[in-house]
Amino acid sequence: MAPIQDMVNLIEKAGMPAVRPKSVALTRYAIRVADDALALLASPSRRPATLWPPGLSTDEGAVAELWQRGIISDFRPPQGLRVGLSPLSTSLAKLANGLAHLRQILAVGV
Repeated sequence: MAPIQDMVNLIEKAGMPAVRPKSVALTRYAIRVADDALALLASPSRRPATLWPPGLSTDEGAVAELWQRGIISDFRPPQGLRVGLSPLSTSLAKLANGLAHLRQILAVGV
């Protein structure tokens, strides 16, 4: 219960009026970068705060490689690699870095 309480406290401190715009900004940025940098390698589907590159739907190796590089993403069958965009802990710089690594992994293959 303590981790949930910590997150509730953080949301309360930041305030929902600040959290929602940040979530939207992160999602828009991720989509723009994915469309520009990843379009030739994987076609991302979209939903708020999540990026699913379907080209990786069976590739857990890409997720493992991201983790090796210190970039936390996850793998959820059947969609595959998932990039979750938490507005409280994800900056645009972290997102840009993670997507750059993902592009490199996709280009080289794992």
